[in-house]
Amino acid sequence: MDLAAFLTDALMGYFLVFARIGGALLFMPGFGEALIPMRHRVALAFVISAALYPATPIQAMTFESPLALLPVLAVEVMIGIWIGLVARILLIAVQFAGYQVGIVAGLSNAFAPSIGSFEGSTLLATSL
Repeated sequence: MDLAAFLTDALMGYFLVFARIGGALLFMPGFGEALIPMRHRVALAFVISAALYPATPIQAMTFESPLALLPVLAVEVMIGIWIGLVARILLIAVQFAGYQVGIVAGLSNAFAPSIGSFEGSTLLATSL
């Protein structure tokens, strides 16, 4: 096996890890917000993928044609998007529960939902 084929096979595994991490960062709370530029998210996905690639059980992959990579890449992207969306939905549920606790406990006003609401639950949920 020559060096070019070995590096190509190793990079395919890295790009599969990057596809999953990039898909997750696309919708993940905090990282998927509009305030964070897309270049920063892509750079963070590259760095996290480089750090996690040696820890993953993905071996060097050989594909006969570039079209054979598409189904595998699509599955990895869908799994990453699913992980990011589940995290976002769970955080939204915790925020809603904290808001309802604030309303019931009298810590919040129904006419000004962002003032004085029970937002400690969101901080607690993200730290766990």
